Amino acid sequence: MKNPWKGILLLFIIALFLFSLIWSIFILSSLHNEPSGAVIADIYQDGELLYSIRLSQITEGSTLKICGANGATNIIGLEPGRIGMLEATCPDKLCVKQGFYSSPTLPITCLPNKVVIQLRRENVGFFSPQQDTITPDIITY
Repeated sequence: MKNPWKGILLLFIIALFLFSLIWSIFILSSLHNEPSGAVIADIYQDGELLYSIRLSQITEGSTLKICGANGATNIIGLEPGRIGMLEATCPDKLCVKQGFYSSPTLPITCLPNKVVIQLRRENVGFFSPQQDTITPDIITY
């Protein structure tokens, strides 16, 4: 006679494997894809952090003026939950054409004036990825 415990043990191991596979695919991926915290806009000029603004705390529209070398000026628009470049003294105005952002995708960048707006999520919870420690730089983009 065969030992029935070998079959039961094999079924238990297969069930445990399938459970862990389903858990890791569905549960962890949904936790990773959900927003893990408030969106924070870091505003850099020439590689130096000027402002960190939590977009969820903005209750009404306002502007922020960044002045740089040789009369360079950028006017940043702040609205509840989003940020964008309203005006710039750069010749091509690509930063203004990028529009407003509310989630971390690409940074809003004004190359001639060396202004970068980098959006990031605040880390909350156990499964949140660690914050990037890399400072955006004009040459990288």
